[in-house]
Parts: sequence; structure tokens; C-alpha cells
Amino acid sequence: MADGILDRIAASKAEEISTLRARRKDLARAARDMPPPRPVLEGLRGRRQLGVFAEVKRRSPGAGDIDPQLEPAELACAYEAGGATAVSVLTDGPWFGGSLADLGAVARAVGIPVLRKDFVLDPVQLAEARAAGADMVLLIARLLDGPLLADLEAEAREMGMTALVEVHDERELAAALEAEAALVGVNNRDLRTFATDLAVTERLARHVPPNVVLVSESGIAEAKDARRVAEAGADAVLVGEALVRSGDPRAGVAALAAVERRGRGRVWARWKRGRGVGVKICGVTEAAGARAAETAGASFMGVILSPGYGRSVPVERARGLYGLFSGVRVGVFVDAGPGRVSRAAEELALDVVQLHGGESPETAARIADAGPWAVWKSFSVKPGRSLSRLAREVEAYRGVLDGVLADAWHDGAPGGTGRSFAWAGVGDAVRECAGEALFVVAGGLGPENVAAAVGALGPDVVDASSGVESAVGVKDAAKAFAFVEAARRASAAGRRN
Repeated sequence: MADGILDRIAASKAEEISTLRARRKDLARAARDMPPPRPVLEGLRGRRQLGVFAEVKRRSPGAGDIDPQLEPAELACAYEAGGATAVSVLTDGPWFGGSLADLGAVARAVGIPVLRKDFVLDPVQLAEARAAGADMVLLIARLLDGPLLADLEAEAREMGMTALVEVHDERELAAALEAEAALVGVNNRDLRTFATDLAVTERLARHVPPNVVLVSESGIAEAKDARRVAEAGADAVLVGEALVRSGDPRAGVAALAAVERRGRGRVWARWKRGRGVGVKICGVTEAAGARAAETAGASFMGVILSPGYGRSVPVERARGLYGLFSGVRVGVFVDAGPGRVSRAAEELALDVVQLHGGESPETAARIADAGPWAVWKSFSVKPGRSLSRLAREVEAYRGVLDGVLADAWHDGAPGGTGRSFAWAGVGDAVRECAGEALFVVAGGLGPENVAAAVGALGPDVVDASSGVESAVGVKDAAKAFAFVEAARRASAAGRRN
């Protein structure tokens, strides 16, 4: 729909909202009396196939009438039988021919989450959606300034619902991530021309952290379109018109749901720069630690895959740990040799290979050339060693590495000692010689000092191991959460200043 139509729709919604406000207390009470919303993100993270948000849609300003006589509950049941992850229901009446009654009928008929797709501008609409049975709500970033978007996203979360935050460009995506959206929809439709272009998803996907679930919307008519956005890193697709017109919505959903996800870890590991600090929890040895990294919202999780260290994990067990984490998979190796590293990286589908020993530039290059993974290399910041020498060491790997990790030096231990290093000047020395590689900082970081490290060093990624543990290899969920929160607050404050 053209921006002018979007403005007209927003104006008509303002009139609806003024009427709804008189019912605010009743709607809030009805929302509280509803059963808990059905979970959304758990069904999308870590799955091998693409998620499908199948839409109940009678008409639209762009397409006109699609199927004015459709039966919402019947159609939704066909979607669920075909393997849909969720059902999206248009509830706007004047422009899309939908209603809250449609949403209620669908919510009662299916066991999968239901999205209220409408133009939400006020918290009272969230209560209205929940009272009608919605598990999710659509928030369109183009219609909401940053603070309002963040407030609506947070309020939806407090009500137990999941907000699908829809974006069209990089600016809107930045606002969605600033609002801590866990579910982002990229709309491939140009709101001025109505044309759709899947390249929009391809362009924006690389900027979406892997722990944020990405839905590609509009322009997806068949499996080949779904495969294209899956290759770009979409976790799910939202499809309406094509399924309603298909004549066999169950089969249409099944074809889309059979498409395999690819994930965004490898892309993100190379493209993260400039989008706020990423957080890595390293040295994970147990399922509880992997869950702590996932729950805390870490972007990266590292497992030590070389034997002989206090946090070493065999490849067989590492597979299960990575399966509990939806972000970037980092495998840490110490002088393991290109063959062993490549075999493990392929077997575990690693996104990043982190070299933490004395690997030469030639060895690092061989490992980088052996597969699609990114390659990071650690460099010890030794007491008394000049920054110019550190810079020369990093310079020798220029053009080979995707990430340069500065860590504290300790004789006989490659990392995880809890020791920090003198920060002064290190950030400038590394960035000057690292080229396009990410700058990663480790060494004695924890919730109490990560904000200072972010301010002093300006890293792309901060990395904690012992600083978020209660014992060696035992991650503390509260410390992990505090570490992630402190790092991101410091990063956000830096971007505002």
C-alpha cells in the first residue's frame, strides 16, 4: 500500500482508538482473564525447516478482493494441518475485510499461535487483541516512533504476547533492535509502488542478530521464493494471498514448510560490525550453560573443542550443546591443525572457528578456505609488550581473519583465567591493523566491568567465560543475564552519545 494509504489507515485507527479508550478497563480485565498466550519463539528457534505464518486475508488495498467469502476457522485448520507454525489474521475491517471475530474464531479452532495483524498504535489495542485470543501482535515500525515502539513491544511482552515488529529498511530495523524485538518481520513490499522484491530480505537479513527470529513477508508465492529467503537467513515466511488463492491451502503450506532453514550465524559473524556490541558466552560445558546463554540473549556461544583444558568438550557432546542455542556457534581450537578443525567445524555446522593457539597466518588461511565458517584468532596482550608489537602481530593476519580477539596473557593457559589486561590503547592498536575483521575483547570480563570495557575499547564483541561462572565450566544464569544486559546498555549509551 502506498504511504498515503498507510497514513489514511493510521488516521482511521486513531478514531477507533478514541472509542476503545472508553472500554480500557473492561478490555484489560478481559485480557487478564484469558488463558496464557501460546508460545511463539520456542517453535521457531532451532528448527530445521522454515516456519510458516499462514494468513487469513479476504482483501487488501493492493490486491483487491482475494476471497471475501472465506471461512476463517476452516482455512486456519487447513493451514495447521499443512504444518503452519502460526496463523496470521487480518482484523482491520475497512481496508482488509477482517474483524476481531475472525481472530477469535481462528484462536478457538487451532492449537498453534495466532497473530493479530492490524495497525496497532496504542496500548489499548494490545488488551483488545489479547482479549480476543491473540498470542501475537503486529507492530509496524514505520507507524511508531522509537519510544512508542519500545513501549508497545515491552507491554506486549508483559502481557505474555509476542510482538512481530515489521520493518522495511535499515533505519526501521535499527529501531526494532533498539526496542529489543525478539521477532522481526522484513516486508519485501515497496509501500510507494506496491512492488515486491525479495532482495529486501537478502539485504536486511545480514543485519539481524541470529538470536532474533526473522520472518520474511510479502512476495512469497511458492517454494522457490521461500528457499531464496531461507538462503538469506529467514527463519520463517508470512504468506497470505498466494495460499488463499491456491485452491489447496494445506498443500501450499506443506510445500513451504518443507523448505530447510539455513540460519544467519555465518553471515552475522562477518557482518555484525556497527550494529551495537555482540555478546559471547564462552567455555560452555553443560546443557544448563547453553540454556543460560540462550535465555540471556547472547549472540555468540563458544565451546572449547581442543582436549586437555578445564572447559574442554568432546565433539559428540558439543553437538547437543549447540542444539540448545539459536545464535552464532563458535568452536574454540588450540593448535589443532587444519584437518581436525575443518572436520569438527563441518560436523558441528560451526559459524565461527576461533583459533586460540600459535596458529600461523598460513594455517589460518587454510582453515578459512576449507569451509564457509568465519575465522577468528586470539592475540595475547602481555604485560610489558608494546602496543606496536601487538599491532605487527595482528597486521600479519590482515585479510585472513574475520575476527581479532584480544585476550589476557597467562603462561600455560590460552584463556578463561579470569585475568584482564591493561586496556589503554589496545582498541586503537588492534583496529588500525585488523582491516575489516571484528574486534573481540576477552579477559576477565564480567557483569561488573563489561560496561567500562565497552566504553574504553569500543569492541564489536565482548566475550566472557569465568566471569559468568559459579565454578569452572559451570555458567551462572543470573551472571550471564547481567553480563548481556550491562554490555548492551553500555553499547546503547555509546550510540546515543
